[in-house]
Amino acid sequence: MVHIVKICWDESLPLTVEEINNDGHFGDAIPSYLQPRAEEQNAVLVETALLRNSEGLSGLYAYSFSNIAQSSPSLPNIRATRLAMACGLHSQRFTGDVYIGRLGYVADLVGHTKLMNLDLCAHDVQNSCDCPDLRHEILAAFNIDGNVASSEWLENAAQRNYHDGASLAALANAMNRVEISDDDEERDESTPSSMPEKKTVLTKIPLCWHCRGPASTLCQGCEAVYFCDASRRCQVNGWSHQCLCKTWKLYVDRREELSLFPCFSGWQMPLLQKDCFTSEKSYEDFLLELGVIASEEAPSKRSWWTTELHGWAGGASVSAKDVDIFQRLSYADGFA
Repeated sequence: MVHIVKICWDESLPLTVEEINNDGHFGDAIPSYLQPRAEEQNAVLVETALLRNSEGLSGLYAYSFSNIAQSSPSLPNIRATRLAMACGLHSQRFTGDVYIGRLGYVADLVGHTKLMNLDLCAHDVQNSCDCPDLRHEILAAFNIDGNVASSEWLENAAQRNYHDGASLAALANAMNRVEISDDDEERDESTPSSMPEKKTVLTKIPLCWHCRGPASTLCQGCEAVYFCDASRRCQVNGWSHQCLCKTWKLYVDRREELSLFPCFSGWQMPLLQKDCFTSEKSYEDFLLELGVIASEEAPSKRSWWTTELHGWAGGASVSAKDVDIFQRLSYADGFA
């Protein structure tokens, strides 16, 4: 007997545990257990690897249903999506009810390792369903029970997925590499490249979290992202922000706290206003006042060293005005 966890799309319902009788058989028994439910819903069972199993390390897998007809509306599953984000899969989205199970290698009676399902309890994934940031101080800030500690394999999931992704990217790059002969190199040098030029577009106005268009509506939950007007329904379609909103609110609330240091005399406070986060104009005006950058009325006579934070008082100290960045000094001379 092994257990899997059901994450209902309705956040008001608790996580539930279901028991599977695998009769000691090896292999993944969860798909065959859930297949009848997929047929009842006229849906396809989709398996998603949140954490791939490897020799000596078990994996974590999510099982969801994808409607064939697409006639019924997709109900966002906030908690399951948070779990995926906690595993480092920030682009993964889940809708409807989602089932979570473990899969790993187990030694049989003769010492051979075989793949089979492992037990999974609700408390193993509870924290990551409530908050994608599993650091203890973050969980404590949300009053999440510290006694229900996240499993070590789940806390390390994001790091494992990152290294797996880097390895797969290197493998894909090696497999897609095209061998170039000497004749091809000579032809390339004489023929203009047909590859389109990569363009970079900069903007000085806030962009919508969902559609990346110009936006003016600040999220009242976290005050960290912008959305388009309600008529464009970006706040509804961009529901994945709900997975991060409370966490980002905590980050934003600490912004002023982290900027208050004894070595700062208060000159940095104008840089903490919202105008500086959404436009370069406020920061440019700040540098103009310091004389760091030049204007038509006041040509600059200072260097970029005057913008250093620690020990330079935002360029207002006497020593900051005497630094010449074009004169290279040794470490000892620089602190003489």
